[in-house]
Amino acid sequence: MKKLAITCALLSSFAVSQVWADAASDLKSRLDKVSSFHSSFTQKVTDGSGNAVQDGQGDLWVKRPNLFNWHMTQPDESVLVSDGKTLSFYNPFVEQATATWLKDATSNTPFMLIARNQASDWQNYNIKQNGDDFVLTPKNGSGNLKQFTINVGRDGTIHQFSAVE
Repeated sequence: MKKLAITCALLSSFAVSQVWADAASDLKSRLDKVSSFHSSFTQKVTDGSGNAVQDGQGDLWVKRPNLFNWHMTQPDESVLVSDGKTLSFYNPFVEQATATWLKDATSNTPFMLIARNQASDWQNYNIKQNGDDFVLTPKNGSGNLKQFTINVGRDGTIHQFSAVE
């Protein structure tokens, strides 16, 4: 009986690993279908109870590999830009800019996962798939990012993205 339970446990852990691998490869494959895109977006920031704290809007441009421009226009302007080597954040209201190496930015900026779409980055996440929805949870829970969800059609079109910090 113990041997059967251990065999079942090993097989189920292999099956779960295979599902995660399939979800990751499906997500990467879908995102590979689009090399660049622009989107206007709305952003809703909520508290831990789900109450709206702030609404915003802006534009997003992505060109693979590694080029990215996130421009918030409301309620306050801010810009997050990747030139392929560095990731820069600028807030005109406080006249402040910060920069970090792009290679160090993936865990803090899930949008870079989309801009890079490298298999090695996806390996840092547990990925579950339900149709076109992919839920990613960092394997290393030490950062601010707890989970993010992305809805990607089979044609590579991103329909929705949300992050929980």
